[in-house]
This record gives sequence, structure tokens and C-alpha cells, in this order.
Amino acid sequence: RCSPLILFIFISNNIKNRRFNYNKYSVLITYGRDVFKSYGLVDTGNCLIDPYKRRGVIIVNYPFKIPKNKRILVPYCVINGNGLLDCFVPDKVIINDKECSNYIVGVSNEISLGGADCILPNSVLEEI
Repeated sequence: RCSPLILFIFISNNIKNRRFNYNKYSVLITYGRDVFKSYGLVDTGNCLIDPYKRRGVIIVNYPFKIPKNKRILVPYCVINGNGLLDCFVPDKVIINDKECSNYIVGVSNEISLGGADCILPNSVLEEI
């Protein structure tokens, strides 16, 4: 009687783990003395773009120290409302051991995504 339930749980966990690992990318971002190293997930719905130079936005959950004169405010709209995301131009972005350019980093303390501290824009798939 329990074997179909156990089999279902086992298969579900394996599928979830494979899907998660498939979309998981190693990310290294440096800005001054700050170094952020973690894993990120590509979010196909993350279409945030810097309105000034059309750069993709990588969203991180890390307390980067951004000087006020270096901040770039990017407007965003979500189901719960809209606002401005504090962003900056990083010194270096490395995704899966490949240095990437044309991205800015947005800082948000509200991200919690199954072990990932970073959300990568869909455009990353074209570059790596």
C-alpha cells in the first residue's frame, strides 16, 4: 500500500533536483572590496533592463555598499506593486567561469529562492 506513495515521492524529488541543478549557475561578482560568490538561477521572467544603457539586471541578496553617486535606479513592476531597484555597475561578473559584460547588479533583501541568492536575467543564456 505504501509503495506507490514512496515511489511518487522518490520520483518527484529526483525531478525537482535535476531541474534545479540544470538551471543553477555559479556566479562571482566583485565591486571594490566586496566579493559575492554564490549560485544563481535564470529567471525567464526577469526582463529588467537598465533604462539608460539597456543592460540586463542581475538581482542579488547581498549587502553591497553602493555609494549614492554610483547608484542606478531601475524601475520594476511586480504583482504586488512597483518601485525602484538600487543597482550598480560591478567591476567584474563571472558566470560559470565565463566573464560576462553588459550587466548591472540590483540589490534586494527580499530574495529567497531555494538555496540561490541571485536571479539571473534571461539574456544570460545567450552569453554563456
